[in-house]
Amino acid sequence: MAAGSAEVVKGIDITNTAGKSFEEIRTNVQSVTYEIGQISETSKVISEHANQVAMGIESVLEQTNENRAIVQNISSTTEEQLASGRNSSISRSSY
Repeated sequence: MAAGSAEVVKGIDITNTAGKSFEEIRTNVQSVTYEIGQISETSKVISEHANQVAMGIESVLEQTNENRAIVQNISSTTEEQLASGRNSSISRSSY
């Protein structure tokens, strides 16, 4: 009978140890789940910021292209005015 009682006590101890181990596992799983959620939220924020940066770059590119077109237009107009001025000078000096 004593041997049976000892086996029961041993089984209870093993069961308690297993219960504590499962509780630690549950706590760790909850912690990992929380951390994964934090990583996911951070990834979303980074993605949103990356999209904002991309939109900003596109805006700068558009403005740069508009500025280039304006500069080309000014350059063409200046060249035309200089050519016209030279032609007027040549015409006046031939009289």
